[in-house]
Amino acid sequence: MKEFKKGIRFKWNVMRVGFLFLFAGMLIFLSGVGSFASSEKPIPISIYCILSKSSVLTQAEFKFAELVEQRTNGRVKFDIYHSGELGGDVETIEAMRLGTIDMRMAGVGLHSHFYPQAQMLELPFLFKDRKHVQRFLYSPAGRRFMDGFEKYGVKCLNILDIGFRGISNSKRPVNSVEDVKGIKIRVPEIDTYVRVWKKFGASPVAMAWPDVYMALKTGVIDAQDNAPEHTYTNKTYETQKYYSVINYIWMGGALTMNLNKWKSLPKDIQDVMMKAAQEVSEWTFKELAAKDEWALTKMEEAGLQVNRHPDIESFRKLAEELYAEFAKQPWYDAKLVEEIRRLEKE
Repeated sequence: MKEFKKGIRFKWNVMRVGFLFLFAGMLIFLSGVGSFASSEKPIPISIYCILSKSSVLTQAEFKFAELVEQRTNGRVKFDIYHSGELGGDVETIEAMRLGTIDMRMAGVGLHSHFYPQAQMLELPFLFKDRKHVQRFLYSPAGRRFMDGFEKYGVKCLNILDIGFRGISNSKRPVNSVEDVKGIKIRVPEIDTYVRVWKKFGASPVAMAWPDVYMALKTGVIDAQDNAPEHTYTNKTYETQKYYSVINYIWMGGALTMNLNKWKSLPKDIQDVMMKAAQEVSEWTFKELAAKDEWALTKMEEAGLQVNRHPDIESFRKLAEELYAEFAKQPWYDAKLVEEIRRLEKE
């Protein structure tokens, strides 16, 4: 009987030791898994905005990156570039398409060299005000427009506010369309802008943004068209004497990503990025509404003559004539124009 009890105790001790070893092994395994997970390198994403660090669009770039990094607990790490350090607009947008740069913040129309319909949002006097723009962007029609980028290897997460464009120049005050005749004005490398300013009677020069300041300073061009905040924070006002709030085109900043890079991301990270893009888009509309008025005041303090109430109707009449010409272009979408204009009244 004693031998039997000893045998039972022996077997129990063996089993207990075995359980202890098994438990210890599990702890070691789980510890190793945790260590492996914690040492996993974050996903690197490069992102570029051509504007100065103080501009609202570049601030939005930093804001977006911060939100995504925080909400993914560091699983994503952004390399942020700005102030023209990687090159001009069109070349770096193409670099994003090829995957050399992962993400870009750039004017919607600048993507028209591969996505022709991108010109649609930058037709003259298409939008009444910022609320009108947002009603479109955050609607199903706005999402369909953004999804159109995917056909060309690009994911458009959302569109941000860059502002309604006015004109600054070094020649003379601009009150009506007659005052811009003959003025050499820099415009983005987008065909619609060239057509509009030719219609106005000016001499448009399509030019990459990094070259603009020096071209204005040396007199290669007389003028540039941009929103007040953009004109002030990027210091182009330093070369100018006059600014007129003609608000002839609204310009949005597309937050885009190389489509293959986007598809490589886990679904939960994609969801975080989409939500952050929406929040940052809404933030830019609020921020720029205040910053534009601030910039006008700062330019006045610097000595510029600012015309807040020019004869906009003189510009609008000529711009409307262009719609018949645009309608002949293969990229023109009459239904989209109709839908956008309907949203003005809602």
